[in-house]
Amino acid sequence: MLSIIVCSIRENFFLQVSQSLQQTIGDYTYEIIKINNLVEKLSLTEAYNKGIKKSKFPILVFVHEDVLFHTHNWGKILLSYFENDPKLGLVGVAGSKIKTRFPSAWWENQTEHLSLNIFQKFSNGETKFESFGFKNGPTSEVVIIDGVFMAMRKDKRIFFNEALKGFHNYDQSISFDFKRYGYKIITTCEIDIEHFSTGSIDDSWVKSSLKFHQLYNKYLPLSIGQEITKEDRAYSCLKFIGNCKRTGHKKLAFRYWLKYLVLKPFSKKNYAFLKYFLNWD
Repeated sequence: MLSIIVCSIRENFFLQVSQSLQQTIGDYTYEIIKINNLVEKLSLTEAYNKGIKKSKFPILVFVHEDVLFHTHNWGKILLSYFENDPKLGLVGVAGSKIKTRFPSAWWENQTEHLSLNIFQKFSNGETKFESFGFKNGPTSEVVIIDGVFMAMRKDKRIFFNEALKGFHNYDQSISFDFKRYGYKIITTCEIDIEHFSTGSIDDSWVKSSLKFHQLYNKYLPLSIGQEITKEDRAYSCLKFIGNCKRTGHKKLAFRYWLKYLVLKPFSKKNYAFLKYFLNWD
């Protein structure tokens, strides 16, 4: 039995995902809880917590409204994961096996640490199917999942962290909270969904990421049975510097470049960074 929670701002998308759910979930009891955010204007953490409080069933599914499901009877697949592993807390279709101390996104790690299974539609109309990170089977253990699709075991101790405002990092924070309580997190390649938008990194994302790392820094770094190397740290640091540059956070970019300089003092990228910062407006 599933409680499916959707934070909606576009009625046509909500109707589309509702129909897709009905056609693909299988012969299971479920409810769809709509949080009408055109009216309520909540942060995503607040909206999802409202959905949790309204829910009747022990497994919760949080899904973006701009998706379609392509796997039939996916409800059975999903419930089997939770039934077979009492320590399983979260299931997603995309995630990472590591998280460094740098305020980068979950996907801003080297490819060997990522696990992803999704049909992604881009603004130019192209749809690309990406599936990797499942060489040992149909599921992969991770430390963070992406918010496009998150299935959660209901636990009265765990809610979304409302200190995170807006619409970013709710997925990272709920992942860390499940890890904090000793739960396992997995991604699966057995549930295919199509996503009609791509995430964007803007000024609000950078600020939210800094807030997330302030709140959860004591749990970092985090990984699944593997060492986070200097190369891993440098990679995510470099990604965050790029995000800062693109969103106009030049002082923040400089601060993290100094950290990158310690990690990779002989990198050729440092010369380009030096020229960039010397042209400070």
